[in-house]
Amino acid sequence: MARNMRVGARDAAIGLVIPDMGNPFFGTVAGGIESAVRGARPDVIVGSSSETKELERSLVATFLARRGSSALLCGAVGHGRPPLSARRT
Repeated sequence: MARNMRVGARDAAIGLVIPDMGNPFFGTVAGGIESAVRGARPDVIVGSSSETKELERSLVATFLARRGSSALLCGAVGHGRPPLSARRT
């Protein structure tokens, strides 16, 4: 990972932002994603926003800075549109 960051290459990891780590639904979602990609990608990295918009934005920024191959966002309820803009890399 450090080498990839140094040379600007993509990380093969998938970033997943969920609103509540304690909610069994999101544990099932994370487990399903991990099962679906097992063997194709090395890691699914999960972060919990604790249903706060600021932490959600921070986690998304962290995953984007890592240049992961994918990022999935389960936005917190009541926040309207996720804090992401259309972006192609």
